Amino acid sequence: MGRQTQRGVIGRRLGTVFRDRDELSSETDLSAAVRRSLEASEFLIVLCSPSSARSRWVNEEVLAFKRLGRADSILTLIVDDGSDGSGPAESCYCPALRFLLLENGELSDTPIEPLSADARSSGDGRRGALVKIIASLLGIKLDELQQRDAQRRYRRMTLIAIASTVGMLLTLALAVVAYVARNDADRRRDQAEGLLSFMVGDLSESLAPIGRLDLLEQVSDQATSYFSSVDPSDLTEQGLANQAKVLTQIGNIRLSKRRYANALEAFSEAFARSRALALRDPNNTDFLYERSQAEFWVGYVYWRLGQLNDAQEWLTDYRDSTLELLARDPNRRDWVFEVGSGNHNLAVLSLERNDLADAETGFEAERDTLLRLKGDEGPDAMLADQLAIAESWLGTTLQRQGRLKEAKQHFVQSASYRQTIVESDPENAIERYRWAVARLFVAYTGAILGDLEEASTGLSSLVETLRGLAAGDPANQEWQRTLAQALLRRSEVEAALADPSALKSAEEAVSILDRVAESLADDREGSRIGALAHLQLARILLARDPLSGAAGEQVRAALEALRPYRDMAATDPRIAGVLAQALVVSVVISRNQGDAEMAADSLGEARNALSAQVDGSAYDLVLDPWVRVLLLSGELDQAAQVSARLSASGYRPLVPWPEA
Repeated sequence: MGRQTQRGVIGRRLGTVFRDRDELSSETDLSAAVRRSLEASEFLIVLCSPSSARSRWVNEEVLAFKRLGRADSILTLIVDDGSDGSGPAESCYCPALRFLLLENGELSDTPIEPLSADARSSGDGRRGALVKIIASLLGIKLDELQQRDAQRRYRRMTLIAIASTVGMLLTLALAVVAYVARNDADRRRDQAEGLLSFMVGDLSESLAPIGRLDLLEQVSDQATSYFSSVDPSDLTEQGLANQAKVLTQIGNIRLSKRRYANALEAFSEAFARSRALALRDPNNTDFLYERSQAEFWVGYVYWRLGQLNDAQEWLTDYRDSTLELLARDPNRRDWVFEVGSGNHNLAVLSLERNDLADAETGFEAERDTLLRLKGDEGPDAMLADQLAIAESWLGTTLQRQGRLKEAKQHFVQSASYRQTIVESDPENAIERYRWAVARLFVAYTGAILGDLEEASTGLSSLVETLRGLAAGDPANQEWQRTLAQALLRRSEVEAALADPSALKSAEEAVSILDRVAESLADDREGSRIGALAHLQLARILLARDPLSGAAGEQVRAALEALRPYRDMAATDPRIAGVLAQALVVSVVISRNQGDAEMAADSLGEARNALSAQVDGSAYDLVLDPWVRVLLLSGELDQAAQVSARLSASGYRPLVPWPEA
């Protein structure tokens, strides 16, 4: 603007534009009006097309403008050629444009070729043609104007980008408040949910190690309340996916805080979103996968709440969804693992419900599914890990059925898979720990099958392995607990071999468990192991001194460790068995001290603890204390029958049967 050119000074605007279609509608003398307008115009812009080329009036206007001596000021703009956009330009020009004008004002036979701006896609394009016209009007070079136009567009895009960035930052800052408004635009809702995803996902990973997930609880509660008010049918697919992700993250935060009812609320809302996604596009395997994960989490929370029928229903849905995934793509490795997981969950649930036959079938299905991935070179680390888990659980199931020798074979196979993993990654402490746990199952099963020397050697090696691992990570209380468990089992074997080291092993086990007692407060298995360690120490002390007061203290400590779980004796054979063992030792101590009333009370409690478990059971952890209850009750014939059943399974008690 303000620059001097051959056309004059460039102003802020191009000037007045006369359009004959708009301006002449009220004129009564068309030719006069056109003539006046042409005389007043500096330029004539002709829109060229086959239609305008045939128009008499267009031709007359061009001819009249040329007769004014302004042929050089005629600008042509091709807008259509009547074809697919690639036809010849000549078909768009009227005769007055195609031939030279003579001095007498008539057209000659000498052809000329107008310089045109071509708005067709095959030519300059609409914007390029506009720039050509403006360059001619202003009297400046085309490339200069093109550069200016490019610079202007660049500045415009830069301003748009800056404005967008500022807008995004402002939106993110306001999103946490804005997401509660149900009728927000999809863009703002997606941004708000993206921020929530960061807060409850990425940020929670940073807060978890320092124990400050409580900082996100209020955000999680408000987010869940908001999500529950939104009808999934009103959301886009991206919106559904975003909300399902955030709700799953919230559910896991609540699980870590043991807020099971609130976790169930979040996972149920996540399921509603993922189900809506799967219904919109039933052929989308990603949507089916997300729905299966939501089914798992809902079932898992019901399981933790003890609502096993609901858990069974949801986990069955999860397993069926994984089977559907595998059916769609039988060669996908991750779908095979998902099917294995589906079978595993149902099998563990069956085991918890004491449906041993169904549990065995489930674990076998898990193992057989996984074996489809095993190549000629053997399983890789990931597959070996999953196979080790399946074999271990299968061994546990067979042990409960009284099939101890078969159970040991599966424990050995599990340990073998673990050894394969360790050999491929010997510096991996976590894998060495898992291998040690697998060997612990092998050693203990061997011990109750009577292989005491072999078990003693294996347990001593395990203790040293676990001692080294625990020393390398003193804060890892799970490893400390497993070390104590290995010491406990070694003490039991040492006592059976009349090895005086049994006392030292038991004392060390109790000492370790006392140090990590706080972490075991809400841990059923940890409390069970703690009770067993106190019981083992009580038995050793009792064997040395039948009137030992210290033995009584250890029994009371064992019963205190089990106190939060005593009501589970009716459904959990492991809790029932340990509780009965503690009460049996209490009976012996009371009788030694001449307290017949206390002995009778303890014996009655032990009988009640096992009453719901013994019928039809072949589990040594149940039948061993039951034999002791029967012997102490004087029911010798029945005790002999149960003892014979145990012996037939290969079971050999590590602690001698009490006198009747």
